[in-house]
Amino acid sequence: PSPPQADILERTVCFQQPFVRGWIGHLSPVPVKTRAGVITTSREELLRRLKRTWQPGPVNASDNDTVSFAIDDTQADGTVIHRTLTLTGDLVVEWQERPQPLAVWQAWKTAAAAGNQQAAELLRMHRATIGLPDDLRR
Repeated sequence: PSPPQADILERTVCFQQPFVRGWIGHLSPVPVKTRAGVITTSREELLRRLKRTWQPGPVNASDNDTVSFAIDDTQADGTVIHRTLTLTGDLVVEWQERPQPLAVWQAWKTAAAAGNQQAAELLRMHRATIGLPDDLRR
């Protein structure tokens, strides 16, 4: 996923794991000028942009500094990719689920059964993944 425009974030770093990928960045301390000519903070501008199309996530009553949003992107082939964005202080993290994670898991199982040690290790490391059907955990 692409991070918001450069006027909002600084020091953005991408990451990729077997089932998720995304980026982490810090909100810019420099004030942002909106299209309407209003000067605001990067945090307020990011929240304004998110509220247009993203859905608010769960609210943690004990942490007023953290907000989260989610959106489901439908690809041209009909695949739905779930994306979330969490804003804590000036730290912003977005991640998206990899499309068709069960196909990835099944490929690891097939490769491990054929003697691929790397696939066997990936299976072991990800056995507790939430949402993985019981029949694939074996």
